[in-house]
Amino acid sequence: MEIYDFEKALSMTKDENPEGVKAILEKVFSEHYTTKSVLGIDLYRYSKYSKSAQTIIPYLIHLIYGDTVCDLNKHEATFFGEYDRAKFKESFVDTGDGGFILFDTPFHALFFAVYFAFNVLRYNTKKLRSEIYKIVGPISLRYALTQDDTFQSDSNWYGPA
Repeated sequence: MEIYDFEKALSMTKDENPEGVKAILEKVFSEHYTTKSVLGIDLYRYSKYSKSAQTIIPYLIHLIYGDTVCDLNKHEATFFGEYDRAKFKESFVDTGDGGFILFDTPFHALFFAVYFAFNVLRYNTKKLRSEIYKIVGPISLRYALTQDDTFQSDSNWYGPA
């Protein structure tokens, strides 16, 4: 059942929809929910940065994310074999000062977090993106890892995870 059909079915009256909302919800839960591991990355104290730094930080996060994807595809190709650039892009939920990345297992999320943290360390030592470092300065991130149900509607992800 497509999400549009789900929304249409929910708006029907009882006569128009004899199977009822409960049956529709059960069908949606069984067809659309899947268990995922979600890695949350958040820039600590984003609001304390200057206006120019806040403007550049989302771009910086994307650059570090891209570096991490390249590193994983190069050095961990066996483990991340099915994670090509397109899957990594689809799996990322951008929040500006970080984001959420959905993975199939917690091990994938943990590997990603280690490589991402390494690239942040390289940035903080001015060995990576030194021109951006002059404006933003050092960054500190917070990480969270959860595993629970998710579902996707259009290009957005939802659910307890």
